[in-house]
Amino acid sequence: MIFMKGDGDCNRMAEVSGELEAASVRAQLNSRAMSVAQWEVVLLCTAINMLDGYDVLVMSFAAAPVAADWQLDPASLGLLLSAGLVGMAFGSIVLGSLADALGRKQLVHICLFTVTIGMIVSAYTQSQLQLLAMRFVTGVGIGGMLATLTGLVSEYANDKRRAICMGLLQSGYPLGALFGGVIAAQIIQFADWRALFLFGGGALSIAAAFDRHSLT
Repeated sequence: MIFMKGDGDCNRMAEVSGELEAASVRAQLNSRAMSVAQWEVVLLCTAINMLDGYDVLVMSFAAAPVAADWQLDPASLGLLLSAGLVGMAFGSIVLGSLADALGRKQLVHICLFTVTIGMIVSAYTQSQLQLLAMRFVTGVGIGGMLATLTGLVSEYANDKRRAICMGLLQSGYPLGALFGGVIAAQIIQFADWRALFLFGGGALSIAAAFDRHSLT
């Protein structure tokens, strides 16, 4: 008697085959030292995380001149400061959940593009509502990025170096906020608040160029 395999059996066999292949790749990564390409990805993700630290706090750096420029009261300024955080929460939940479906590398590309556009367009906004919308969009990209970079670095690191790689990644965010504040203090001395967003957008554009090269 001949038994025909159903679609469910075929799908299950494909899943098992994929799991075995993934396990084989992981075993190969753990059996040797991390390559230059692996470290390159870890350092790139750390640099992106540093830029995220700057991008989250850029509104704080620009708060005083924005309030003076548009004559905003404390409540209106508070909305601008919190819009990015709301976007981050939304992006972490919605975009972060798409990592397995789209692939982490593809999602990093999408989030990086979103944050870059959000920062650049923020520099050309003409009203509180426009800037509020752009801060939310930027936050969505940052939230998705933060949720994805951790998994990506964990995938590229071997077991021996995973702890130091994750430590490097997590250090990027506060370092970006720290150095970003120092840079912003210098920029604001000779330019208006829009230059702060343009600086962030420009730095992200450079990161995006390296991102397309390294995360392929």
